[in-house]
Amino acid sequence: MLATLMLPFQVKLIPTYFIWKEFGLLNTYYPLIIPHFLGAAFGIFLLHQFIKGLPKELYEAAVMDGYRPIGIFAKIYLPLCKPALAALTIFSFMGAWNDTLGPLLYLQNKNLFTLPLGLLYLKGDSEVDTSLLMAGSVIITIPVVIVYLAAQKHFVQGVAATGIKG
Repeated sequence: MLATLMLPFQVKLIPTYFIWKEFGLLNTYYPLIIPHFLGAAFGIFLLHQFIKGLPKELYEAAVMDGYRPIGIFAKIYLPLCKPALAALTIFSFMGAWNDTLGPLLYLQNKNLFTLPLGLLYLKGDSEVDTSLLMAGSVIITIPVVIVYLAAQKHFVQGVAATGIKG
């Protein structure tokens, strides 16, 4: 899993394109959405390291109380993972939202273009309408701010909890 983090996106670009072409999903939003929900290597590594840092005594106490592994995960580990999940949500959303190469590669219909790709086309070939470009930039940042504000509470709680020793 870690080895895939070392491969640049450009190395995986052509094989990934042909996979989506084989599935017949080019010119749809599926190639832009599905990879972010299927467990990117960074997300798996981040959550693995976070869970690995949790005290083993929590697991042992839950086993003594009669919990099964799925119950331990759902009732103990998952609530404790909210800060890591909030951070992962922010990172994944930012990566998907700011992606310009993926939509440029997978989408041919201009009606399906994402906002960052649309902003690229607002720039024009010869002259730049700066006010239009700045207005588009502000509009594009609104969803990013909303996602950050929604996840901020859990993110800050996780940072505050890291200083507490038991």
